[in-house]
Amino acid sequence: MLGAVSVLTAALLDGAVGHELLELPAGGGPLAVEHPSGSLEVEIAFAPDDTATRDAAPAPRVARSTVVRTARPLFDGVVFPRS
Repeated sequence: MLGAVSVLTAALLDGAVGHELLELPAGGGPLAVEHPSGSLEVEIAFAPDDTATRDAAPAPRVARSTVVRTARPLFDGVVFPRS
């Protein structure tokens, strides 16, 4: 789960690798992140940064992250071959 939060946080930053590939939900809300066991929804909220100076852009800070895990097994290891 930490990997999904970290990757999504980075991808939400302007200029980051993959930023232009994100499809943000129309009304806001969590983004679906798929993984081998299923998927989970992740929502990231950035906090305003008050440490910006005249010469430096503000550094992004995550105020909150929410993870909803809805993974389910795709199979239980049993194979049923056709006859």
